[in-house]
Amino acid sequence: MKFKITKNTMFTSDYIAELKNLSQLGINSFQEVEMDFIRKNPEIIHEDQYMAPLKDAFEKNDWKEIEEVMKGMISSHFNIDLSQYPAEKLAYFQKASVLTIQALNENNKTIGYTSFLSIPEFEKGQYRITALAVDNEYRRQGLAQKLIEKGFERIENLQEVFLSTRPSNEKAKSFYLKNGFSEDENEIQIAGHTYKKNHWVQMRRKFMKKDISRDEMNYLNMTEIKMICRSLKIPFQIHIEKLNGELSKTSDIESKSYLLDKIYLFLTTKRKPLPIIYRSKIISFEPFKEKYSEDDLLLFNDFKSTNKELIQKLQDLTHHRFKFGAIAFLEAHKLWRAGKTVSLKKFAKIWETAMTEHTKPLEEWAYLTDLQNGFDKDSWKKHRVDVADKLMKNILTKVD
Repeated sequence: MKFKITKNTMFTSDYIAELKNLSQLGINSFQEVEMDFIRKNPEIIHEDQYMAPLKDAFEKNDWKEIEEVMKGMISSHFNIDLSQYPAEKLAYFQKASVLTIQALNENNKTIGYTSFLSIPEFEKGQYRITALAVDNEYRRQGLAQKLIEKGFERIENLQEVFLSTRPSNEKAKSFYLKNGFSEDENEIQIAGHTYKKNHWVQMRRKFMKKDISRDEMNYLNMTEIKMICRSLKIPFQIHIEKLNGELSKTSDIESKSYLLDKIYLFLTTKRKPLPIIYRSKIISFEPFKEKYSEDDLLLFNDFKSTNKELIQKLQDLTHHRFKFGAIAFLEAHKLWRAGKTVSLKKFAKIWETAMTEHTKPLEEWAYLTDLQNGFDKDSWKKHRVDVADKLMKNILTKVD
């Protein structure tokens, strides 16, 4: 996966072309949210002037037509006809800029994107997230978080990010709360449009001065990361839910990239991250089995290098290609963090797909990434120590 970052002035030819390219992904994402909100709050059709085109279909109780009309309404935001805009509105928005971050797969297909808007009426350093969409096939893989973090890192002198989402969009609200945003109950007005509080939820995240690079944090090793977590009182061990409902801290450590994200979130927002909690349904509380079948579930506590029979079964399912390494660890924990588990047969396929897509080192593998980019192997260790020492001093001086 790679990221494409562009910054365009609104309503220029480049901006219009980019929107058109993103239209299918954006329309699918927005329509899903809007239709869910309308079904749960049908009165909105008569309360919001924007929804007026839906009235005829709503009176006929024709939800198929409502979906088609809604699709057309959303499509008009991606396929811009400048002749429909008055001159004063065009002049206003041509003073606005949009930063767009796209995630591309190995075939250069856009699989997710987010956009940050800056317009004249915003305060200095203030940006609005106008879109965040991820292809269904790539959801629940941390892509949305990577997209917004790329935006946070790219914007200079970032002070505040805010956005509007529907009250019924629980997934979005939960996602943003986990990423340092808080709900704002006030109505807001942007470019003459009022976002009413019973129709929209406003969410905001304030930023401190950015003097720490998230990319440079990849040079920290796990010993240094745990030291920082202890100093900042950030939990780094995985917690599990026992069968009786009680929570217990394990000796297992969260992944490096996940911990670095938690540290960075705290340093930029002062929002204290919560520990990862794995629920009892994805945990094995029994000793290792003497034999595993392809239909057995991949469970936390079972998936360990010492479980020779389970590892052997995964090797059998992958024609002896399976390795208990970083990719297997990341894919397993990705499932468990989402509260899911799969059969060993299904996990073997997930691992094979991940290995096929793994064509370059992960970002947190600083050494391999630098070597691939041509960094001198002999001087890398000193470079890592120098960067890590500087970061450690910078981060630890922020401990209250």
